[in-house]
Amino acid sequence: MKKQAHIIIAHPNKQSFNYGLKSLAEEQLLQKGFEVVTSDLYELHAENHPAVGPFQFSYSPENIQKIKLEQAKIKTSQLTFVQFPLYWYTVPGLLKNYMDTVWELDFAFGLPDKVFQKSPLADGRQVLLSVTTQTPREKYDHGEIRGPIENLLHPIELAFKFIGFEILPAFVTYNIEGKSPGALEPTKKEFIEHINKILK
Repeated sequence: MKKQAHIIIAHPNKQSFNYGLKSLAEEQLLQKGFEVVTSDLYELHAENHPAVGPFQFSYSPENIQKIKLEQAKIKTSQLTFVQFPLYWYTVPGLLKNYMDTVWELDFAFGLPDKVFQKSPLADGRQVLLSVTTQTPREKYDHGEIRGPIENLLHPIELAFKFIGFEILPAFVTYNIEGKSPGALEPTKKEFIEHINKILK
């Protein structure tokens, strides 16, 4: 039986550098024998895109069904790959919404008196974050206002760890301001090497 990988993409533009990395990840995972399912958060909640209107998530029957489908993807996947740009030093709003709504009580964590016990999802699942920034690598040095990139990714990784995921080394692409998917080539080799190294 093939292993399943779950790709989460949190970017509104399918012509973007982020989407290019998402497509490259899918290609690599398929080559490694994974079946791949995808969650495009801007398609999943198109009505909540900032360009359309203010965020108005509701627990309608349609949205409840969406949540259950997303939970099934997580439950049946051994690997989750999350592609997103760093927005205000954290995840985009729709990715945070995904975490808030899909990671429900009894699905991803226990009741308050058992909250620090083993997560129902703690079954060898792994997560790989792939993050883009608009600023150069040196701006994340210790002396800069942003600080080390590891400090910014730590709370995001902790959230996944809390619900039972093993954290794989993140892949960070710096300084993508104004870059098109065609500018992916210099990053492609590095990205493929990263995937091959951690998914032996």
